[in-house]
Amino acid sequence: STVGANVGADGEGLPWSDLVILWGTNTLTANPHLWPYIRKARDNGATIIAIDPIRTRTAEQCDEWLPIRPGTDGALALAMMHVLVRDGLVDADYVERYTSGYDALCARLAEWTPDRAAQVTGLEMDEIEQLARDYGTTRPTLIRTLIGAEHREHGAMLFRTIACLPLLTGAWRERGGGL
Repeated sequence: STVGANVGADGEGLPWSDLVILWGTNTLTANPHLWPYIRKARDNGATIIAIDPIRTRTAEQCDEWLPIRPGTDGALALAMMHVLVRDGLVDADYVERYTSGYDALCARLAEWTPDRAAQVTGLEMDEIEQLARDYGTTRPTLIRTLIGAEHREHGAMLFRTIACLPLLTGAWRERGGGL
């Protein structure tokens, strides 16, 4: 119901990504066959960011590690969307053509300022703002998740929330973009 089809981004498209967010995934351990594609993206100039409560092997290999409090990923995703909307970084054409419920989402996002999310997630407000701006201004962007976050209460809703990010930016338009 969030993305309209049971599809995800093509992992082999990662080398075309300019920003890769590894969200709750220890890729080197749990998904090692994907790492060569991530490394190729970095070789091509991509920034690789890990969002994970634990400084995993993967996080150590990334350009940046955001040590979020366990179970607060939804707050981070909502605050990122807040910044995208507030700063005019939404692909309005994509949203108009391929989504529904945008106005209701924006009403919900008004509550999730970066300051509020910082208090919940343990990240700095500036880190949240920068992540959102980088996500909203870099093309193409890819978010990679695995099962870490689904082991928490409301895990399915968390994935639906994260899935809204590439919908707002139109990241699905480009090879190397999406979720």
